[in-house]
Formats: sequence, structure tokens, C-alpha cells
Amino acid sequence: MSMLMLPAEDWSAVARRIRRSGASVAWSWVAISSASSGWELAVLSVRGCTTVQKAFHRYPDVIIATEQLTPTVASKRFLEGWTGAVPGLKEGLPFPPMKGKSHPFWVTSERDHEHYLVPPDWPQYYFHHSFGSTSDLATRILDPLHAEKLPFYPNLVAALAEIVYGIPPTRVPTSFSPHVLVRLPDRRCRIGAVTFNDGTVQIAIEEGRPAGSLGCCLRVVWRRESTDTEWIKSDLRIEEPGILSLETAGMPAELWALLVDLKGKVLDRSGWSASSGMRPQVAGSLTARVERWLTEGEHGQLEYKQKLGEDKAKRSFAETVAAFANGAGGIILVGVDDDSTVVGYDVPKAQDQIVDLIRNRVVESVAVEVDRVEVEEKPVYVVTVSPGDPDAKPYRCGGRVMIRALGTTREATTREIRMLSTEAVPRSGIFQ
Repeated sequence: MSMLMLPAEDWSAVARRIRRSGASVAWSWVAISSASSGWELAVLSVRGCTTVQKAFHRYPDVIIATEQLTPTVASKRFLEGWTGAVPGLKEGLPFPPMKGKSHPFWVTSERDHEHYLVPPDWPQYYFHHSFGSTSDLATRILDPLHAEKLPFYPNLVAALAEIVYGIPPTRVPTSFSPHVLVRLPDRRCRIGAVTFNDGTVQIAIEEGRPAGSLGCCLRVVWRRESTDTEWIKSDLRIEEPGILSLETAGMPAELWALLVDLKGKVLDRSGWSASSGMRPQVAGSLTARVERWLTEGEHGQLEYKQKLGEDKAKRSFAETVAAFANGAGGIILVGVDDDSTVVGYDVPKAQDQIVDLIRNRVVESVAVEVDRVEVEEKPVYVVTVSPGDPDAKPYRCGGRVMIRALGTTREATTREIRMLSTEAVPRSGIFQ
């Protein structure tokens, strides 16, 4: 998913968006007990197009509450800056409205990466406002949550994930300031799977409500080669959900598709380049896919290795595996030279050798598949590396953290290592 910056808005503009969201709103919040000032609001989450059951859990030091509101009621509370009535308290808990303006974001459904606090589903409006620098919530975030006649959670993160944000616990940061979060999904339509089949890029358009895609347009631009200066452009009108086909001959070096509605508003985006995005799945047999990959040249998710005999070659191979695992995954073709020439890799028990090499040189354990195909009557081994488990990152080889950048493998900087250790879960970019 990618975050596209929208024009700056004030508090009342955000409230109007909530009112116009057109579906039920999940209004959820968390309060922390303070010795000096009683209960203080720590988190407010406003989720559009969401149905929830009302809940009010008052633990000794934490209150977690959620209820379903109409967009009008949710907008009114948001504008007034209070949670609504709180059982046991004379008044609801206040939160300070934002002063001035701030830039919200439009979050697309792009599959290359996901972001904290955003579920990987529909494109959505995203507004985040911090109203404090610190919170007692951070000191209790990993403590068990338990009280008689109330649900037990292994930690506060789990409760926040389920009740407040509606996301898996792995997507909740363990350190954050008091904030207001507004997420308003647009379920009219989105870009689905993108595939490449015999010279044609096929882009799926999916609907979340009947006739949601009617009148929309998919604006596509692409370059056949990375050295091309001119873009080829095509606008595809949409009448119903389904597959839109674009004849491109070969796999484009770069392609971007923008889904817009009748008024030109951006709904979603998908695409790829040498350094970003996620290339499409390649349809057909594994042999056909290998033949296609041989025409692409090495890039962010594709690497060629001629042989694995010498220690230098083994180290380079293992470093690439670690780099793919630290990113969105990738494919390594063993038995192919750097210039895409098929030289073959014909050694005894090659598959076992490849698996053992990865197991012995890459830390932590990496999920890989190794397949053998015949290309030009020569054996080529296809090593498919899955995106690494975020809890296991960063993956290391020889004590070094490796990443992919501009189609090459290199050692990560200190800042990049920190980002790997805290990044959200990447979506698979492997060519299936």
C-alpha cells in the first residue's frame, strides 16, 4: 500500500468527510488512568464502513470502548471533541481538536508494502492527529490485560488490534503518542491482481458495491525499456468489474495504472518500476515464466547466478536470498549468466546443495522453493524466496544485513536496518 498526500484540511473538513462516509462508523477509544488527573484519552479510532458490537471494558488502569454510530453522530462528536457518554463518569472524555490544517493521505491497495494501523484491503482516506508527546499507554503496551468478568488479552497490543484498530496485532506499533486516527474506506472499486500473459498485461477491477466501477477509468502509462524516454499511454473506460487487457508485446520495464472516478478523483493505483512497486504475476508454465524472466534482465526481484561452486559465488547467492527475504521476496535463476545467457547448472544433487547453502549461510530460516526446468536443453534451477517473517527481520548473511536496491544486492545502512526491524509486513511480490 502507498500513501498519497492530499491537500491540507482543517478539523471541520475531516468531520465533513466522516459525515459523508455513507455507512456505519466504528467509534473506538482507549483511556488510561492517571494518578494526577484521573482518566485521560489515549487513542480515538474512527473507522468508516465498519460494523461492530458495542463493548465497554473497564480494567483497573485502562478503559477500552467501541460502538457503532451513524456517520452524522460520529461527525458531531468528532467536531465537538469528546468520546460521548462514559459509564461511571459525569462527562465524556475530551480530546483536543487539531489547530490549523494538516495533510491527510489517500492509502491505495498496492501490494508491495503495508503500513502500520492500515488493513490491507480497500483504498481509504487516512487522517492521523497526535495530541500529546507521551502517554502512559506506552509503558503498559505489553502488559497482560485481565479483570474479573472481562475478556483476557495477552497484552494491550492485542486488545487495541482487535477492538480499536481492527487489524492483526503484528501491525500495531508498541510505541506511539496519544492520537486520533480516522480511516474511511472507499469500497466502490479497486485494482486487483495484475498478471502478464503472452504479451498482454491483464489488470483486474474489483467492486465492493454494485455498479461501483461504472464510469470509472483506468489510466495506464508504460515504458517498454528502462532506457526509453517516451511513455505509451492508454485510458481504459470501465463499465463493469472484470479483467482489462493491455497489449504491450513484452513485459514493460515500468508501468503504472491509476484508477479514477467520473470526477477524476484517484481511487487506487498499481504498478512497478526497477526500484518500486510489484511486478505482475506471470501466467503459464514454470518453463514459460523462466523464458519470460530471461527477457527482463535482473531487477529488484529477479537475479541471475551462473554457478554456485566457488565460495565467492556461494556467498553472493546467500546474500541475495537474505536481501529478498528482507524485502518483498524474489526469484533467483541458477544456471544463467549476468547477460541472460543460459549456461545451465548441472551438478549432482543440485536442489539439496541449494537448500543446504541457504540453511547454513542465512540467518534466520527463510522460506524458499527450488524447482528444476529445462531451458535450451540445459538445467536451470528456479529459487523462489518468500518475503521474510517481519518478526524474524532483519535476515543476515555472514553477520551482514543485505537488501535489494536498484536491482542489486548491497549491505544495509544502520538506518535501513532500523527500518527493517520495525517495518510493516510486506506483501508478496514473487512472480507466481
